[in-house]
Amino acid sequence: QHQVVDESNNIFENVLLVGAPKEIRVFGGKDTGGALYRCNARNDSESCQRMDEGTSSVPTSSELVNDQWLGVTVASQGSGKKAVACAHRYIKDNAALGRCVVFTQELGQDVSHFRPCE
Repeated sequence: QHQVVDESNNIFENVLLVGAPKEIRVFGGKDTGGALYRCNARNDSESCQRMDEGTSSVPTSSELVNDQWLGVTVASQGSGKKAVACAHRYIKDNAALGRCVVFTQELGQDVSHFRPCE
């Protein structure tokens, strides 16, 4: 669970982050393995939306992402802090590096990426 807070540090939204590591999406004609969903914890399952911000880019020719399993690991630092989703099977230049997407507390723009094994 992740909590988005307002500028007064009051809870604005309770969010359940759900990884779907075996979901197949297509970007730039290439399959990309895995997805991340944002679900409002107070509503029913129809409130879930796929998070494409920071997770949907066209892979380069040196990246192998069709079986990367994005969303196999999902974590939150806690109320008003960052969240992360990882793909442990991400490969670049024939090296299994893994890849993580770090989200701001609002789970929106200004995402960053890092490769834990690089």
